[in-house]
Amino acid sequence: DNADTIIREQISKYKELSNNLRLNVIQRRHTDKEIVTEIEGLKCRFSHGNVGVKNDKTQLRNSMSMNNEFYNLSFDGHEHNFRMVSENNGRYIIHTGCLSGFNDYSVGFGCTTVASQTIAIVKNNYVELVKDVQLN
Repeated sequence: DNADTIIREQISKYKELSNNLRLNVIQRRHTDKEIVTEIEGLKCRFSHGNVGVKNDKTQLRNSMSMNNEFYNLSFDGHEHNFRMVSENNGRYIIHTGCLSGFNDYSVGFGCTTVASQTIAIVKNNYVELVKDVQLN
């Protein structure tokens, strides 16, 4: 959460200094549990995440239709590891990596991955690319 605040503020400053009109930085409180927004025609949900069910079908049902809201993309953290589940119709659950890589928390559930983050490129109601970027 602290990294999110620092990174968001830094990107906001770069946007301001460069007068970049294509970049949109979502201003939010660090205590927000999730962000729901539309990006290029896709309804996206960004959540800190939770260690939860590992069954793909159950997870799709739970993550994609929470509160009777249906999302094209659901980005979740908390697992410290990249993983993607697809319905093969343009709806995805994407578990992102972690900037710190493994730590005491992640070792507790058997995850010892390197630091990473996820890049997703969306355009015109379509997901063009989802990529796990390892930062080592």
